[in-house]
Amino acid sequence: MGKITKKHLLFLGILLFLWFAYYAATRGVQLYIADSFVFIGILIVFYYLYEHLRMTPFSYSMLIIACALHNAGVFGWYYKSPLPYIDPFWQQHISAHIFQWDHITHLVGIFTITYILFQYLSQYFKGKNVLTLSVLIVLAGMGVGVVIEHYEFLGSLTVGEGEGGLGKGGAGDYTLNDWASSDWLNVMWDLVYNSIGAILAVGVGLVNYKRRN
Repeated sequence: MGKITKKHLLFLGILLFLWFAYYAATRGVQLYIADSFVFIGILIVFYYLYEHLRMTPFSYSMLIIACALHNAGVFGWYYKSPLPYIDPFWQQHISAHIFQWDHITHLVGIFTITYILFQYLSQYFKGKNVLTLSVLIVLAGMGVGVVIEHYEFLGSLTVGEGEGGLGKGGAGDYTLNDWASSDWLNVMWDLVYNSIGAILAVGVGLVNYKRRN
């Protein structure tokens, strides 16, 4: 079996999101059709930036997976996650909303973005500046997460109600509770999982960096 290349991954990614677009069209979920073609465009852009960003089959595959996890919302997973239910005893008010599908997409998405940033910027690591650059990469990954929140807010102002990246009011946009604003709590949880994803990405990046050096 030959080595998997970026061409193979791009081809598989395009097929996957064309299928997502078809599935969304048959279910009448229009915004996921738009998201599918946006993700195809993103995959093509990163295909041409692959060498410049020092990407690997792993990081490119994670990019496809991160986008696919978002599009899996077309199956209704933002309403009912396929993941096992976990009820932390220390959160009586919001225990049913820990580990929503939205949280998984944020964690994996920011992990992927931060890991790609790490791969690119690791070429500038020199001796004592590894820790400093690692902290900056974590902050950069978290910053991208904030931009995504702005993107979602823009969707609420332009597209309005609906599913998908720009749609507002979908199941992934609210965290039900009886003690705080649902929108505010949802954004805060998104940022928490963004932070976890960014920290994990730098941790994995540092392990791989030390192995190479």
